This record gives sequence, structure tokens and C-alpha cells, in this order.
Amino acid sequence: MKIEQIRKNILSKDLNISHLSKETGISRSNIYDIRNGVRDLDKLSLKTIKLLEHYFEMRKPVFKFELKDEVVALVVENDAINEPTETLTTYDDNVFLEEVAWSGELVIISVSNKGERVRRYAIRTSELLKHAKVLTRKTSKEEWHEASVKEMQDAGLYVPTI
Repeated sequence: MKIEQIRKNILSKDLNISHLSKETGISRSNIYDIRNGVRDLDKLSLKTIKLLEHYFEMRKPVFKFELKDEVVALVVENDAINEPTETLTTYDDNVFLEEVAWSGELVIISVSNKGERVRRYAIRTSELLKHAKVLTRKTSKEEWHEASVKEMQDAGLYVPTI
């Protein structure tokens, strides 16, 4: 996570400073000083930056997809999107969003099945949404619910309007 993203997260009105302090061990006064510009993020210790980075990474929304139909995706190998395609089926039961690319119109997903290695694919968000139900969780528990359009847009997913 970049320093600018940490800065944006600290300035967010939704940030619960007491919770951040409790989870990271950073005092509330230090967090307020960072938020108010009294302490410069660029001058924080590496340990403090790592604590903040970990805190905000753990709060990013996690999306998984329940495939309803087959969908064709591009294969991703060694961080490169390759031309060969592969068909994902409803058998692919662990389909997770890995990252959003190219202005949110293309997503990289991880796919695995029981005892199988993780495979990576690239697919247009609009194509995936046609063939899958999108679930998200915001807690550390394994409680999933259907993702709202706002949750998907907040995560940078391109959600086409119909």
C-alpha cells in the first residue's frame, strides 16, 4: 500500500480512530497528529507504516463469485495476461477477486478447487457480473452477503448500468 493511500484512509470520515489505536497500538494522539498534519507520514518509522498498512489492508472488501454459468477468461501466468482462454464452470467453487486493473473494467481473479493449485485469470467485470453472483464480507468471520453495487464501486469495480 502506498503512503498516499494510507494518508487517504487516515483522513477518511469513516475512520474509527479508537479502533485503529486499539488494533495497531498507535496512540490516539499520534493518529490525530498524523490526521491533522502535525506529524508527517513520510517521517514515521517503518514499523508504524507497516502497522497502518496492515490495518487498512485487512479492512479492504473481499469479494468472491458464485458462478451461475460458464464464463470464458484469459489466463494469467507470471503476472502477464496471455491470449489463451479457459472456460470457468460452476465446478470452480473458490473464485476470489485478486485485483482490479485498467480502470476497473478488467479484474484479476484467483480460482481454486479442493486440493488444486490456485489458477489466475483476467476477465471483464461486466462479463463476470453476467455469469456470477457477487458476495462480499467485511469482517474476519466467514459470513458472506450479496454485494451491493455501492460496495463494488467503492472497491473500484466497474459496474455497468443497465
